Amino acid sequence: MDGVDLSVRPMASGTVQPDVRSLAHGLKGTGYSLDIDASKMDDIENLLNEGLKEYDFNPTTTTADARVLGFPMPGGCSI
Repeated sequence: MDGVDLSVRPMASGTVQPDVRSLAHGLKGTGYSLDIDASKMDDIENLLNEGLKEYDFNPTTTTADARVLGFPMPGGCSI
């Protein structure tokens, strides 16, 4: 079985897994899909936003940085 590790906003992207909605949209028309109920994403995101509203997040950890493609990877992996 093939799989992909995803996350839900507001915890997605930045320094963690990509957002479920982004991949679901990216897969449209490819013959692939995610086994999720997209209609529940709003409810899940609202619950997370409510639970995290008292926390401050460093913008460095919540935004993607394309420079990561040029950083050395463990084990000699290169792009």
